[in-house]
Amino acid sequence: SPVFTDLLYMIQGMLGGVTTLLWSMVLFFMIVYVLALLFREILGRSEDSGVFAYFNSVPRAMFTTFRCSFGDCTTEAGLP
Repeated sequence: SPVFTDLLYMIQGMLGGVTTLLWSMVLFFMIVYVLALLFREILGRSEDSGVFAYFNSVPRAMFTTFRCSFGDCTTEAGLP
């Protein structure tokens, strides 16, 4: 019946969109991870700098890089 073929096309389109979304999330995570490693090595070494608290470990550097990628890197607590 034509109703079910349209429904099948809609489901196939949604599944195609989900795979694209998942691949874009994987790519974004990889970019954030590589940048966090780079920032950790550059900015997280010296304790006397003002940004040591943001980059002293890889997970913290990833969180800071993720927040700053969306423009929310104003304070440590995430407040504007």
